[in-house]
Amino acid sequence: MELRQLRHFVAVAEAGNFSEAARRVFLSQPALTRSIKTLEEQLDTQLLERGPQGATLTASGALFLEHARMILNDCDRAQREMRMFNEGGAGHVSMGIAALFAGWIADEAVQRARVQMPNVELSVIEGYFEDLLGLLRVGQIDFALTNFAQPALDDEFVVEPILQLQARMIAASHHPLASRAQLTPQDLAAADWVTINKAHSLDILMQFFGNFELPAPRALQTNSLALLKAVVANGSHLTLVSHAVMHRELQRGQVKILEVDVPEVTREAGLIYLRDRARTSAVERMLQIVREAGADDPRGGRDARSA
Repeated sequence: MELRQLRHFVAVAEAGNFSEAARRVFLSQPALTRSIKTLEEQLDTQLLERGPQGATLTASGALFLEHARMILNDCDRAQREMRMFNEGGAGHVSMGIAALFAGWIADEAVQRARVQMPNVELSVIEGYFEDLLGLLRVGQIDFALTNFAQPALDDEFVVEPILQLQARMIAASHHPLASRAQLTPQDLAAADWVTINKAHSLDILMQFFGNFELPAPRALQTNSLALLKAVVANGSHLTLVSHAVMHRELQRGQVKILEVDVPEVTREAGLIYLRDRARTSAVERMLQIVREAGADDPRGGRDARSA
């Protein structure tokens, strides 16, 4: 098995057809077809179903794709590390972050890394919890700074809590409910809501209304944190997120926290990395920098209820 075969296979899997994949890897289509056929013979399994609509992964192909990406990412990382070493650098670190940390702990950690590790090449990838786990599995990131979803993770992951995030109900300062002295569960259920279309965010909304013994209202679902913040700030929707997500809007007085007398809905957040994947000294140092940035932030720490 050769690395070029893995690159060819990943190209076909991602493109969904041989002609586009051949263009991406600068091969003729017949040469690409032969490369994939040889790989299938070496693995003694069919990786792709060929058809008039293109190429689709078999069950074996879907399993092998994860391994192929992991191998290629490891090779790319090794090349980067050697290039940095030969150029007098100190390595490469790839950090994944949940969107809510982009303007909070992650930016402080990046600034500290620039001072403390000036020769380290740092890349930061933003994503949601589920996406970051996938990037960890295939080796595209070294670790993730993220809020934790409710279900326990597999033993392959190390989960290191460093923060506790409390979900707060947030509305625009001029929203009709923002001026109410008393809010009823029916008021909240009748309002328009917006949430991130990920399982952990939907679970928080269900848990919140479950405190009232009410079903969660239908909500606008989006994968865009910027859109969520915009529709809340313009006064059309309520949301239930960590205070940190909209701390700038809160500071500017665009939005406010609606106080409701119900049990807190909290989630832990922190670092996730693979248990058995070797970590360079640069990665270990960056992990420590993130820990320190979280502990030093006035909204940070394990007991930061308003974070």
